[in-house]
Amino acid sequence: MQTTTYQRKPLIVEAVQVTDENIYDVAKWCGGDVRTNTTTNKKFIQLEVIHPQNPSQTKALAGNWILKSDQGYKIWSDSAFKKGFELPALKMGTDMAGAMRDALKIETTN
Repeated sequence: MQTTTYQRKPLIVEAVQVTDENIYDVAKWCGGDVRTNTTTNKKFIQLEVIHPQNPSQTKALAGNWILKSDQGYKIWSDSAFKKGFELPALKMGTDMAGAMRDALKIETTN
C-alpha cells in the first residue's frame, strides 16, 4: 500500500480586532449591534455567526477578532486567532522574482 501526503487548504478570511475605539465601525461592517452588558457596563457587538455553540459565541468583546469568510462571520479570542492565523505570504511578481534570480545568479530553464 502507498500513502500520499496532503495539505489542508488554507482558510482565507477578512479579520478585524474589536477595540473600544472601532466597535461601532466594526458592528456596521459585520451587520451587528453594539450593546452594553448591564452587569459590567462593557460594550460588545451582538452578531449572527455561523454555527454558534452557545450564546456567548455571538458576542464580540474588545480584544476579540471577527472573521468573515465565504460562509459568514465567526468570533475568535485574541489568543486563538494568533495561534490559528497569520498574514498570507505575498506572491512575488515576475519582475521581483527575475531580479532575485539575477542577484543570486540562478539559472532558469523554459
